[in-house]
Amino acid sequence: MNIRLLKVFVVAMLALWSSLTFLENVVSYSLHKGQVADVMAMGNIPDVFLSARPFVRELSPDLALLGIMIGKFIAAVCFVLATAKMWSARNNAQAFKHAKQYVLAGAVFVSVMLFTMFFIFADIVYMIWLQGAEAAMVQQYAFMYILAISALTMMVMQNEDDNMQLTGGERHG
Repeated sequence: MNIRLLKVFVVAMLALWSSLTFLENVVSYSLHKGQVADVMAMGNIPDVFLSARPFVRELSPDLALLGIMIGKFIAAVCFVLATAKMWSARNNAQAFKHAKQYVLAGAVFVSVMLFTMFFIFADIVYMIWLQGAEAAMVQQYAFMYILAISALTMMVMQNEDDNMQLTGGERHG
């Protein structure tokens, strides 16, 4: 199998994942709105810590969830575009290289979004006040997503040798 086909498949799976997470937010909107509202209520955080972050309580859960959903949608669009462009350029090395830029855009967007939401907002504003195991679990999953997306992106962004085939490391040409 040509290495480019593997890369198209990997990006297609990222497109599927990001599309499904967006659609899941749309289908289960009320559930996710409730979760966002719980985080934003920050009922168990002492007021002394909230004085520096009054904007969090003032922000609408609908607006916050809309921001999350827009972020997921943009990532899905980047990965879907990357899949389509990489597929159509699979026989042209230069066009394929150019098409991979959409992968980079989607991966950077997802990683920044996950990092911002789970490591900055959730940790500093809310998660540090939860029980340690619960906060660690949420952060662990966000970190695993970031690592997986980063590793897949690095693999996709590597230059491919037109003669390289996935046949046990042998080169055929």
